[in-house]
Amino acid sequence: MDGLSILIPVYEIDVRPLVNALVPQLSFLSPNVEIIVYDDESTLSIAELNREICDHRVVHYVELMGNVGRAAIRNQLAVTARFNKLLFIDADSTIPSPNFIQRYWEVAQAADVIAGGTHYQIHPPAKENLLRWRYGKVREARGLESRKAAGFNALSFNNLLIDKKKFKAIGLNEAIRGYGHEDTLFGEKASEAGYTFLAIENPVTHIGLEPNEVFARKSVEALSTLASLVRQNIGGKSTKIYQTYLMTKSWHGIMAGFYAITKGYIEKEIVKGTVNLKLFDFYRLMKFKELVERKG
Repeated sequence: MDGLSILIPVYEIDVRPLVNALVPQLSFLSPNVEIIVYDDESTLSIAELNREICDHRVVHYVELMGNVGRAAIRNQLAVTARFNKLLFIDADSTIPSPNFIQRYWEVAQAADVIAGGTHYQIHPPAKENLLRWRYGKVREARGLESRKAAGFNALSFNNLLIDKKKFKAIGLNEAIRGYGHEDTLFGEKASEAGYTFLAIENPVTHIGLEPNEVFARKSVEALSTLASLVRQNIGGKSTKIYQTYLMTKSWHGIMAGFYAITKGYIEKEIVKGTVNLKLFDFYRLMKFKELVERKG
């Protein structure tokens, strides 16, 4: 059925501000629009807050019994969706534009997959969240031309419009239970299948800034997931960090020596949130090297 299904997976986040920002933008699509929110077994205190979104007639809210993970919850959302266009948005986002939905709908037929991009707040957060903000602004909040050039190689399911049939033909790999890179694998498969891609300037603002140590830990978890994909020859070889790993192989001995000397310093700077981002990239690369070369 022609229309728009906005799909929001939730875990331990108050989704009310996001839903309340979206609902006023949907009237021009009524009745061919819906917001579906699935909660992946958040704590009761969060769930009680999020139940308030049921006051909106356009919202369908479900609390899952058991934590199913990032890939499975998005697949389930897509199965439930009634309409042919799916807009995935992460719950820790805000909508800066009052024409956000209108902008997507104007280009909805232009490509199989349409990415609006992600921005970060202008002013620095508290010191304990500084690394996530700095990394996001410099490494993730890419300009339009950069995102056009990267295409499927930089695919993120936050703020992504996709044709329902095209999504279901591939789906997200639910075998990926660790953190991260289910979208990387989907992007590679979408590219191989010849899906069309369009990057537009229609961002959400990412506000879910984890503490410095938590972000660093989750970064390593994502690298572990990526290394597993590569080692099993499932995917992940299009990623920048894997390509960098290959290009620097002749320097790995020297890099390992430098890493041994600087690791302690880098980890202290990570905790403070002030680590030089190039050093943090180096730290991640060496972690990835350890993980992808691990025996057994």
